[in-house]
Amino acid sequence: MIHFKAKRVTITSALPYVNGVKHLGNIVGSMLPADVFHRFLDIMGIDNIFICGTDEHGTAVELAALEEGLSPAKYSEKYYKIQKDVYEKWNFDFSFFGRSSSPSNHRVTQDIFLSAHENGYIIENTLIIPFCDICKRFLPDRYIIGTCPHCGYERARGDQCERCTKMLDPEDLKDPGCSICGNTKIEFREEKHLFLNLPLLADKLEAWIKQHDHWPENTKNMALGWLREGLKPRCITRNLTWGVKVPLKGYENLVFYVWYDAPIAYISITKDGYEQGAIKENWKHYWKDSAIYHFIGKDNIPFHTIIWPAILLSARDSEQRDTNYLLPYFVQGYEYLNWEGDKFSTSQGRGLFSDEALDLFPADYWRFYLLSILPETKDSNFDWDDFAARINNELIANYGNLFYRVTYFVEKYFEGKAPAAELGDDEEKLFSRLKQTKEKVEELVGQVKLREALTEILALAGATNKYFQEKQPWAVVKKDKKAAGTTLFTAVNVLRALTVLLYPYIPSTTEKALRALNSGNKKFGELDKIQLTAGEPVKALILFKKIEKEELDKAKKYRTKYAKNEKEKNVILAISQQCKDLGINACMAIIKDARISNKNSELEKSKKSACEKAEALDIKNNKILEGYRKLYFKIGVHEKSSVESLVDFVKKNGKLPCINTVVDCYNLMSIETLLAAGAHDIKHIKGSPVIRILDGSEKYTPLGENEALKLPKGEYACADDEKVLCRLESRQCDETKITKETKEIMIYVQGNENTSDAYLQESMKKICDLITKICGGTYEIVSGAKTGKKDPNVNAENANKTKEIINDVNGMIPLKEFSKVEMRVGTVTAVRNHPAADKLYILDVDLGDETRQLVAALKFKYRPQELQGKQVIVVTNLEEKELRGVLSQGMLLAAEDGTILQPTERVENGSRIM
Repeated sequence: MIHFKAKRVTITSALPYVNGVKHLGNIVGSMLPADVFHRFLDIMGIDNIFICGTDEHGTAVELAALEEGLSPAKYSEKYYKIQKDVYEKWNFDFSFFGRSSSPSNHRVTQDIFLSAHENGYIIENTLIIPFCDICKRFLPDRYIIGTCPHCGYERARGDQCERCTKMLDPEDLKDPGCSICGNTKIEFREEKHLFLNLPLLADKLEAWIKQHDHWPENTKNMALGWLREGLKPRCITRNLTWGVKVPLKGYENLVFYVWYDAPIAYISITKDGYEQGAIKENWKHYWKDSAIYHFIGKDNIPFHTIIWPAILLSARDSEQRDTNYLLPYFVQGYEYLNWEGDKFSTSQGRGLFSDEALDLFPADYWRFYLLSILPETKDSNFDWDDFAARINNELIANYGNLFYRVTYFVEKYFEGKAPAAELGDDEEKLFSRLKQTKEKVEELVGQVKLREALTEILALAGATNKYFQEKQPWAVVKKDKKAAGTTLFTAVNVLRALTVLLYPYIPSTTEKALRALNSGNKKFGELDKIQLTAGEPVKALILFKKIEKEELDKAKKYRTKYAKNEKEKNVILAISQQCKDLGINACMAIIKDARISNKNSELEKSKKSACEKAEALDIKNNKILEGYRKLYFKIGVHEKSSVESLVDFVKKNGKLPCINTVVDCYNLMSIETLLAAGAHDIKHIKGSPVIRILDGSEKYTPLGENEALKLPKGEYACADDEKVLCRLESRQCDETKITKETKEIMIYVQGNENTSDAYLQESMKKICDLITKICGGTYEIVSGAKTGKKDPNVNAENANKTKEIINDVNGMIPLKEFSKVEMRVGTVTAVRNHPAADKLYILDVDLGDETRQLVAALKFKYRPQELQGKQVIVVTNLEEKELRGVLSQGMLLAAEDGTILQPTERVENGSRIM
């Protein structure tokens, strides 16, 4: 079992702010993984509590309450109940869900402050506070929006930049403004306030942080990075009425800054839970003899590793108060979950919110999917197609269907009772696999690697499916009922253990499943022991309903009810996970105020030079163009890419097409960079565009046409909420074409597996520089690159860097790099249709010492019987990839037209290609 130095564990998730319902990014970044960890500790028999509650103080609550005509107290009570109800529907098993505005938090916060003050860690200083002349009130730091002085992010808040995570003061921002009314005439007034003297605590914090070798790397590095930059005193008071009053003479008119009392609510909520009977053991034990685990988003890492520990350290060893509380033992900071390629945003209504999600699909579907893409080490992305594929192929096909088939055959052939068994080698092997999975899951949970633990559990489900399929009890039962009984006995017992392992992830479904198995025993230590002996009742049960296309289409069209009307379109180009898996990458910019004309004399000279370059290009041996060919091959498109067609046009006609100055500029740059480019009039874009796989129902009107064209299912395209903007990489639609009347342009370059992000960004900059040089206006790169404004002086260093990248891409790779590629001969032993893709097969390939599963786009070339038994060449040391929800463990070698490369004579499986 997991061993802790302390007798018990205290688990907290970030306290959700009380202003409204939280989106899925908030759910996956703290509460959901904390709940899973808590449930694992429960079934492992480890004493623990799971604490959460609403964060209710601060100006934001005052303003939101004012808008609804409520007092801050009534407003907080209203949304506390709303949030609590939503989290109950998500099946979060809080030991207690409390409130930061409770009387106990006022008392605990005041005690900690007074101890810190007596210990000499509180100092007085002058604070410059932003005051909005329009709103006629002081504003919290987070309600001041401006440009970050460190990274240039233009929507940085006055307390912290969410892009670079640097802590800020409002006056640090460039061009600060009020986020409520938009007023930029902000007055900064001087007032005396109280500060926590962080520099005095720096040495203690550093020594404490360096002790924690078990912390996640991103958590520890971010904390030490903050210390290296140097700490400054941090203000802890505000001149508001709603909050915890400062218990110090001369400061009675102030309340504590919301960030000061909010984490202290972890302690006070535990106290409230104990006093209300929800927590049985004395609340102090969980803060004085416990291993404390905080589950938070990465923007909260500095706070929980620097500020919050400093608050606790400042109150230690008081002679008058019992304020010696433990510092965190483990801080799990999650990266961001993006929504179809862009950030969730409560203020902008982008994404899906926690109550709305449950109106579309059951809670366990959401829990399973979000935990399967949990952003433990890097940002992850929500994608509707990936959501459906994982639910249908991993949760339902791998576990749900197995559960029903096993229990159904027990009901049908053994009167609904677990049969007797005589275990053989295959059965012992599967039980051994169960034991190994149990031990591995325990290890991963101890390291708080919950996504990896889920992967291990699903692998056990896969092994059980394989065992069940190979044994075929439905066929064997007719001639050897005893043998069929052994198979079902083994499968149902492993299935029971599998269900318990999945319980922390999908608790509602697994509770029903365990009742069907007549087994409520969830003790982790007994997982690998036989629980369902012969004669135990078993009931057949269908656990899940497959997500049908109609349901998915409806969900895709849903737009959150929390979206706000914005004066300006916020167009951000996203890429679906399926397209990313194909190697597609892109970079986008917005161009404003360009003056578009038919021709420009300076541009015509540049076009002549580009034609000369095109004449000299070796199309057949170019790495970028080869990347587009591979991409087209993967999706079964038999035509030339737009760039290759453009080069062919130039070679044939001796000139570039003449459309208008914007299109001519990016065509010219496509010849130089060999990247596909596209541009659209933002006024005619509906919603946010996404590069995604088509389902065959989309509308598309080609440039210059009046009638819509039906596009084949399985192609990729850039599409908005209503129509296809560009088929493949740049087959422009008619509705969003660039004209002289266009005022705002979305322009992008789209690459493939042979183009790096750096190359895309540099190429995007070159295109925008040329367009704004010829047409005027300004640009901003807003997707796939750091934000950047047009520099009137072309940076020679960047231009040379771009040239070097282009030369490198067009050149040869060193022999030693190619020698890293491992290719082996194998034989196709099984061929089956991909459950979620019309053009793909799933192949089993025997490589001598192992069998690999490959996903290949070969349907347009071969029938299954033509592939069965065929020897093929496989690249075996490629990173494994999921293609439309199915894992591919290598790549087949094939020609451009799909012809498989194979040995001329049969050779031994596993033979290496030299």
